[in-house]
Amino acid sequence: MEDKQQVPVDKFREVFDGVGDQLLVEAPNFMSVDSYTTFKAEYAVLDGDIVFHFFANDEINRLPDPWHYWKTVFPRCLERVAEKYFAATYPRVRAAYTDELASWWLRANGFGHILNMDEFAKQFLERLDKELDTQMRPS
Repeated sequence: MEDKQQVPVDKFREVFDGVGDQLLVEAPNFMSVDSYTTFKAEYAVLDGDIVFHFFANDEINRLPDPWHYWKTVFPRCLERVAEKYFAATYPRVRAAYTDELASWWLRANGFGHILNMDEFAKQFLERLDKELDTQMRPS
């Protein structure tokens, strides 16, 4: 049963390996961020939008029920934090889970033109991490 098993963590940084070669286009230039306790992430600007990919990390797999966290707690927090941070809802901010990578992605339409994109993206990730941390370690 999937619920008690660990969430794969080895898919991080493999998402777009070889994509440019296969499609004859330049692969997105994702910036990897693995300094958070509640997820690993990467982000890039694609067609004027900012796109995030989220992956499980070892900290998640130390939880008593990692799949519950990853498929229930994480998306609830992601939605709440994203809607507040981007001051937008669906369809401008969209997220989905991908089974083949055991990962989440989020696309914020029109936010790829922010002048200091790295700072903007990292502030979002920090807010999400803080929110998730309170869910992982309730007081």
